[in-house]
Amino acid sequence: MTSSRLFLVVVITCTCLTFFVSAAPQNRVSRAAAWGCYQPMQKGLCRGFFERFYYEPSSRSCQSFIYSGCGDNGNNFRSYSECSQACQR
Repeated sequence: MTSSRLFLVVVITCTCLTFFVSAAPQNRVSRAAAWGCYQPMQKGLCRGFFERFYYEPSSRSCQSFIYSGCGDNGNNFRSYSECSQACQR
């Protein structure tokens, strides 16, 4: 009887933790992304050549730019869709 109760408590605890842990990072990322939307576009300092997107508050739109691979500030999104979901609300 005791081992079955312990098993039940462990299962319920793991289920709750899984739910809360999987939900928490999305909220933090969304807040961080929204904050990054109002930072100036920053190409970075390295020599890479990656197409990325940044939010331009004056035009309320996402624009493409070439990112060097290091030194971004949060206004740097891998896709237009990611940029628009984070910044165009």
